[in-house]
Amino acid sequence: MQSADYFINNGDQTVDDGYWEPHTSSIDFCETNYLHSSYIAEPHNLFSSLWGLSLLGLIGIYYGNPTGEIRFKIAYGILILIGIGSAALHGTLNWVFQSADELPMIYLVISALYCLIELGDDDDVTVPIPSPSQQKYNNNNNNNNSNNNNKVLKYPWLPHIFVVLGCTLHVIWHVMAGLGGYTILQFLVTCRMSVLGLPCKIQWILGIIPVVVSTVSSRYKENTKQL
Repeated sequence: MQSADYFINNGDQTVDDGYWEPHTSSIDFCETNYLHSSYIAEPHNLFSSLWGLSLLGLIGIYYGNPTGEIRFKIAYGILILIGIGSAALHGTLNWVFQSADELPMIYLVISALYCLIELGDDDDVTVPIPSPSQQKYNNNNNNNNSNNNNKVLKYPWLPHIFVVLGCTLHVIWHVMAGLGGYTILQFLVTCRMSVLGLPCKIQWILGIIPVVVSTVSSRYKENTKQL
């Protein structure tokens, strides 16, 4: 095995009679097919789809939706589906999974557009009104978080993961596209929190993944109706 086969996109090459051959997708340029397994056409792109797209969607659902609204759960869920569809496409190079990869991208744009258009829709949302004691709690909490931010570990080794795993250009695309889509949704969440008058702040996972969280104390936070 030559090193060039490992790092350079040679999508027109197949080094083994793969399980899913002949492939029926209209695209095949991401990496050499079946270079490491007879059952996975493009393993690097398969795994980068899952942790570069679907994992960010899971983080958004569980940690990046402080309003708890269904609109954002749907958007993050679509991001998860994009990762799963992309993984299936790169694993099989089948036209059915190509559709499962590309169609959810359109759905995500539509979902984000809805979240943007409906930012000011607060008819069915109960906005908690900060009291003086609540404001004092938020100030203390922000001070504690500022002190904790100084202790955040840096991860200079993260870029080297790509070299270890055998990075191709499309692997980088998965990571950047997933992080970009996730960040746009986090921006919309921040705008939504601002419209509702809810204080929020940004925390970081691994120093690179932003998560918008509410700074309202659970003792004062009122339940919002899910839209």
